[in-house]
Amino acid sequence: EQRAQNTALQTYLDQMGNLLLEKDLANSEPAGPLQAVARAQTHTVLRSLGPEDKRIVVLFLHDSNLICAECTGQQQAVIDLFNADLEGVDLSGEIVAGASLVGAKLEHADLSNATFGNSVLGAVDLSEANVSGTNLVGAHLYGADMANANLQGADLRDATLVAVRLTGANLTNADLQGTDLSYADLRDAKVSQ
Repeated sequence: EQRAQNTALQTYLDQMGNLLLEKDLANSEPAGPLQAVARAQTHTVLRSLGPEDKRIVVLFLHDSNLICAECTGQQQAVIDLFNADLEGVDLSGEIVAGASLVGAKLEHADLSNATFGNSVLGAVDLSEANVSGTNLVGAHLYGADMANANLQGADLRDATLVAVRLTGANLTNADLQGTDLSYADLRDAKVSQ
């Protein structure tokens, strides 16, 4: 199984490298066929990989300026991670050291049991995402959209959720100790004691 995952990851990196270098994916037509192919390949490989290999894919996409529109000054990211399978991925620390997912599109994504401790996730779109059981200790999510997200059992201790949209979010059993919720919109959110 690990050999199959390694092969899938290497094939994906080779294909994406080709799209970047030979087809100029980074400057391709927004929502055009080249971006559609890259998105399909990305989502397909993420479903077949374990957490460690998923981390490699996300860092590759970030370093190639493909998932963060604000990093390149574009209107939208080349590849969005809408509905992506990122279950169990560990991006703590990685995202702090110069890499960030600021402005990334992760709506409906599965980030359950992932680790984003001390990460910078400002203005990220996590609306309707599954973030249950995720470690977001000390994460900076200022201005993020987490409307209707499932944050059940998430660890948000000492996180910065300033001006975060949490309308309709499920925060049942989430640890909010020391969390900065200044200006956060918690309308219709489910919060346990």
